[in-house]
Amino acid sequence: MREDTKQQANIIARIRKLILNFELSIEYAKAEIKLREADMKLFESSLTSPKKKSYRKQQYLNAKIDKEKLEIYLYDVTKARDELHKDLDRVLNNYRPIHKQVIKMFFFEDKTYQEIADTTHYSFDFVKDIISNFKRDILNYYLP
Repeated sequence: MREDTKQQANIIARIRKLILNFELSIEYAKAEIKLREADMKLFESSLTSPKKKSYRKQQYLNAKIDKEKLEIYLYDVTKARDELHKDLDRVLNNYRPIHKQVIKMFFFEDKTYQEIADTTHYSFDFVKDIISNFKRDILNYYLP
């Protein structure tokens, strides 16, 4: 029984990390795409000018290829994040709005029980119960 509890806690922790990692990866990819676009703009003039050195043309092409790879990566990460959100929303639909607020603060804003209790003015035990019930429901969803 104790091993199951550890495994369940590990699954919940991994879901929380996944949510955070998706958001960080998406922001990283967006920033990198902007950098590649700036590189492309910088080296764009070398494409039409015969006087410009070939390494500048290569820099442009490298930036363009990197940008395309990052766009594919961004699409894949966004799609995976959206699928996880849909799964969580399926479970969240069974909860009242005040419960959803608490759950979203815990999973999507990475807040502690105490921070949620302080923000919402709900008791610590109430927050803990809501999140415990949601964790149970998530585990039942993923591990029927």
